[in-house]
Amino acid sequence: MGTLKYGKKIISFRLPEAWRTVTLNYRKPEPLRLEEALFDALDNPIGEKPLWEWLSKNKDVLIIVPDITRYAGMERILPLLLERLPKDINARIIFALGNHRKQTEEERKEILSDSVYESIPNFDHDCFDAHALTSIGRTRSGLEVVVNSSLIRAKAAIVTGSINFHYLAGLVEAERPYSPA
Repeated sequence: MGTLKYGKKIISFRLPEAWRTVTLNYRKPEPLRLEEALFDALDNPIGEKPLWEWLSKNKDVLIIVPDITRYAGMERILPLLLERLPKDINARIIFALGNHRKQTEEERKEILSDSVYESIPNFDHDCFDAHALTSIGRTRSGLEVVVNSSLIRAKAAIVTGSINFHYLAGLVEAERPYSPA
């Protein structure tokens, strides 16, 4: 009997008796404690000043987090981050939905954790609400670039997330292909 992790579930299966199986083990580094790794990275960034020093000059902070389709462990990271933020910071959280559907209240709580959801104002980005967007210019190919107006109003932004593949990233309009100038 074998098991595989699949999303939030574990699937059990049975291989045919005649099959010969081998479990491959790979060398993996010793795990770091999340708190230790997070604060070390924020206290000692490469080529920049520590987050806390940077935030001391920026009191209105927008924290950008992924939506329900891009798990990034925010329910573990955000409580640690917010615990260390200076008390005079005005933080808000925006969910980077792209063009995905709005999330339910339960989904937002699941992403942030109950304590963060209850203590920090949070909202979904809506790419279809022109009143919530600000144009910041055009690309060389003429494509207009718009961002959520909350980002423009904030004095600072903390972008969180994970690095993963997105099959739509980098597509160029077919009528006006990108060509370097």
